[in-house]
Amino acid sequence: MKARSIHSLRADGTDVAHIPVNNFKNGECQVLKSSCGKFIVKSIALGLMGMGVSHATLIDRGGGLIYDDVKDLTWLQDTRYVVSSGYSATGLLTWGEASEFAQNLGYFDSVRGVTWNDWRLPTTVNSLDSAGHDPSGQSSELAFMYYVNLGLSPVYRDGSRNGVIENSWFTNLEGFNYWTGTEAKPDLSAWEFQFGYGIGEIEGLAYTRIPWVVRDGDVASANNHSVPEPGSLALLALGLGGAALARRRRQRTA
Repeated sequence: MKARSIHSLRADGTDVAHIPVNNFKNGECQVLKSSCGKFIVKSIALGLMGMGVSHATLIDRGGGLIYDDVKDLTWLQDTRYVVSSGYSATGLLTWGEASEFAQNLGYFDSVRGVTWNDWRLPTTVNSLDSAGHDPSGQSSELAFMYYVNLGLSPVYRDGSRNGVIENSWFTNLEGFNYWTGTEAKPDLSAWEFQFGYGIGEIEGLAYTRIPWVVRDGDVASANNHSVPEPGSLALLALGLGGAALARRRRQRTA
């Protein structure tokens, strides 16, 4: 099988190295010796769990926004909004460009009539333990999305790398690399997540990756912009109607 390369910090943490890594074969891959043990342990743990990690509840809030009720995060439903919005023709940005895109984004929520402007890139725990597979999803918000929310496999899936990943929640999700907002080494490298393989990696800031933005909290309740449930609206209508009827009666009595 043809080898590819990933870009990762050297063991001394001072530079970015291009490390040849074979594509997955029979659920396994070749990794750095220093992380091989961790990879095997994670893979065995995942097998014992049978991918039985409890799924968080994703909630479609409308307006192109998806809420994760465990992480308390709201994601853009269009994972390539950077292209859909006309910001970039390719959707591939350097880390600095991706950070700027997130910070300056104003997204109009057509359901609540609000423009949200507090977007950011997803975060990663800045530790070498975040490299590779993490079935628990605790190493990064993208790992949690991949493994827990979407229940995706930790091994290479034919047809998914650099192609659309079929799912019920998000549009334009691809088996490609997505930036996180966490720098591994300031001014040198940052964490990314590879959706074709389900692995966290470290990449040089000058490389181009996809920015998929997220914001903290639930748009349905943040800043008192909640949308009343249909039942609440009905009760409100009955209350207003009752108040109006009582007022007319008082006027006739007077």
